[in-house]
Amino acid sequence: MKITFIRPMIGSPKNSRKSETVCMEPLELATLAGLTPLGIDIEMFDDRIERIPYDLNTDLIGITVDTFTAKRSYTIAAIFRRRKIPVVFGGCHPTVMPDEAIQHCDSVVIGEAEESWPQLIMDFQQNKLQKFYRTTRLVSLEGRLPRREIFKGKKYFPQPLIEFGRGCKFHCTFCSIATLYKNTHRHRPVKDVIEEIRQTGKRRIFFSDDNIVANPEAAKELFMALIPLKLRWSSQTSLNFVNDPELVSLMVRSGCWGLFIGFESLQKENLRQMKKDSNLGVQSYEGALRIIRSNGIKVWASFMIGWDHDTPDVLEDTLQFAIKQKFFLANFNNLLPYPGTPLYETLKNEGRLLFDKWWLDENFHFGGPSFKPRHFNPEGLCEGCYQARLRYNQWGPLIKRGLDLRANTQGIRGILEFYLSNRVFLREVRRKQGMILGLKHEQV
Repeated sequence: MKITFIRPMIGSPKNSRKSETVCMEPLELATLAGLTPLGIDIEMFDDRIERIPYDLNTDLIGITVDTFTAKRSYTIAAIFRRRKIPVVFGGCHPTVMPDEAIQHCDSVVIGEAEESWPQLIMDFQQNKLQKFYRTTRLVSLEGRLPRREIFKGKKYFPQPLIEFGRGCKFHCTFCSIATLYKNTHRHRPVKDVIEEIRQTGKRRIFFSDDNIVANPEAAKELFMALIPLKLRWSSQTSLNFVNDPELVSLMVRSGCWGLFIGFESLQKENLRQMKKDSNLGVQSYEGALRIIRSNGIKVWASFMIGWDHDTPDVLEDTLQFAIKQKFFLANFNNLLPYPGTPLYETLKNEGRLLFDKWWLDENFHFGGPSFKPRHFNPEGLCEGCYQARLRYNQWGPLIKRGLDLRANTQGIRGILEFYLSNRVFLREVRRKQGMILGLKHEQV
């Protein structure tokens, strides 16, 4: 038996195929490969960086689907199903939209795959494949190691992804992770994580956790174990970690060099509306950032514009705040409601959605409007966010941010890393803006 895993692309500029230049490893597929019984042949194709050979000889196709890749996933599945090859969907989008997903595939894995995937394979071998495989309880993450050999020969960003924890306990209304894991968090045994890091042979890694400090005591145990490895690592975190001096100290000692942090809004009214309690729990953004910067940690900041308390002047205020705080990277996103989230349901009930399903609508494009803001013209909001991204990366702000020698540009390597990262980020901003989701005109 042979199984082929596929990671779809979002789309491509002007609906013509163009490979992405900087891609992270699709850890979820290596994890799935690790759950596949020995003796079954596996292979993986990444639609972002290579063409999918639709004439391949395989028994089963497994596609990981998120909301942005749903349309493309459905196209890929249709091609293989025309060749009588069964297709299985898994991932966050099929989990929250299983009835939609099953219209385009033969089976849907709902929730985590640790227990359902081996059962699905067994059923398939016995010609008893079910339409839905649901995991209703939180599975154990102990003893799970991904099979990274499926990445061999593919050009990925050199930092491997490592999972420590899964989920987040916060209740942010816009977050699909909170919906997916029902506001829960678990973590792998530290010894398993350390062993996986050793197996990669890499000295720079990225923890794929949605919140690396979701369990502060577990995070401290991990950081203590990382210290002897002398790594450099980065991850995503909630801002409230600055309230724990011991946690900050261990983070630095263990090799943390960069953190992605969702600041989301400068308005406390918006933070309350979105239930961003982790940000409300710090005395001030400025004070929190002084702690982070004084420890030499780079910050990638994310903001979402278009909340009910936002007015058009908030765009300029947020841009100037980001420049003043000298973030290593910053993104200014127009608010986007993901299916299954409280935000999506609220906007739907208020009649403010511009599309029933923006991820499938031919009139939606990347960076475009999806709902009616209170105080913005929808198109004006999206264009304003795009221009903020461009302005943040102009040479004036770039040089000013580069003068942060403590965090952004430490040594010659740090300087090169800073300017290269910002140039690549700007290129990706321009490449994706206006992109049509999917690639329906591809010839196969």
